[in-house]
Amino acid sequence: MTGSTNADLLIRAAQSAPEGLWLRADAQDSGRGRLGRRWMSEPGNVFASTIVRLRPTDPASSTLAFVAGLAAHETLRQIAPEFAIQLKWPNDILTANGAKLCGILLERIGDAVIAGFGINLAHHPDTLDRPVSDLRSFGSESARGSSSNRNACR
Repeated sequence: MTGSTNADLLIRAAQSAPEGLWLRADAQDSGRGRLGRRWMSEPGNVFASTIVRLRPTDPASSTLAFVAGLAAHETLRQIAPEFAIQLKWPNDILTANGAKLCGILLERIGDAVIAGFGINLAHHPDTLDRPVSDLRSFGSESARGSSSNRNACR
């Protein structure tokens, strides 16, 4: 359990943690999304963040949102190739009918960008004002082994 994988890596990045360091949590009690939205994060889904160090010769840091979104999209396509999913710019992966499966949060500190990923494998909230889902609800074999505890996507 952690407060937030992004918050933890922001601290580590400020202390010179290396690029490529990943932090994954079974649960978070202070997960967050864009615009300060709370990300409910109980066991059963994916909560992970990584550090990307920016160099002067790199493309603009704003392109990382695109790269992170494509990486999450491709990962979900490999996990559940039987389901149609779409990338909603800049930070969501949606089902074919528009329900959110994954959210991505990028935060910067100095020369580091923290890329955080929340993926609904086994659970999703039913109290949000927008459609949200998880892979298990769609019958994905990949999500069947996940915990039965409730979880949410930002």
